Amino acid sequence: MKGTISKVLAFVMVIVLSISLLPSTSAEAASNTEAASNTETSTFADFSDSTSTGEAEDVEGTTAGTQKKSKVSAMNVEIKSGTCGPNVTWEFDEDEGLLTISGKGDMYNYKSNSKSPFYNYRDEIKKIVIADGVTSIGSYMFYDCKNLINITILANITDIGNYAFTYCENLERIDIPASVTSIGDCAVGYWKSFERIDIPKGVTKISSVTFYLCEGLKEVTLPDGIVSIGSTAFSSCRNLERIDIPASVTSIGNSAFGNCSGLKGVYITDLAAWCNIQFSSINKYNLAANPLSYAKKLYLNGELVTDLVIP
Repeated sequence: MKGTISKVLAFVMVIVLSISLLPSTSAEAASNTEAASNTETSTFADFSDSTSTGEAEDVEGTTAGTQKKSKVSAMNVEIKSGTCGPNVTWEFDEDEGLLTISGKGDMYNYKSNSKSPFYNYRDEIKKIVIADGVTSIGSYMFYDCKNLINITILANITDIGNYAFTYCENLERIDIPASVTSIGDCAVGYWKSFERIDIPKGVTKISSVTFYLCEGLKEVTLPDGIVSIGSTAFSSCRNLERIDIPASVTSIGNSAFGNCSGLKGVYITDLAAWCNIQFSSINKYNLAANPLSYAKKLYLNGELVTDLVIP
């Protein structure tokens, strides 16, 4: 009997407890519902704000977007412009293959182990324009620009540095300005395409190796005023057919015309001056220094010299 009463009392207590908990559960449910509602509202608001912001970026500021892309581009792509002299700048147009040099004064001189700032683009460079105001072309400036086919020099350049155009093998022509007074060692060496070059009157010497291995070169006119022709200056220009030596020349260096096997004639205007030229050599025959070693024919004022009387 006592057990039955205990079971009844326990059942009653469970019912009472359940009833007492109902309001709290409802309140919590309401609270949870409100929280859920707030969460949904918040989530929707966040999405709306995000969408709105995105639309604002697209509409308001195409410029801002471009600037960002430009910044990203600038971070990932090298800027193809810079300086190549104290007051000289360069800019490379990749689409046209055009390198433009502009500014005032001299370019820097570089070395074989410190190439020009656009050296990494050398295979892409097809055209070069040197604007007015630039006064020199630095050493190694356009070294190894193998695909260069055209150069325009608008400036009053006075100096062309050592190895400035070496290995520009597809360049067919270069018009050296009359203002040039100095052409450095091997400045135009290893060219294959160009056939003729005129040296400006202000140049007084042809430096060593200046035209070395210019296989396409056929004719060179040296102006009055040239005093010396350096060692190996025209060496291995195998297609060189004619060389005009002015009366002002007093010395010709070792191997200046070495391996110029295509020479057909040496042209002079003063026989006495020719006879007074000092031909340097590494051997007693002076074969490499004297262009007659290959040409075999000497022309005085256009006439072939066949008889020579030495008083």
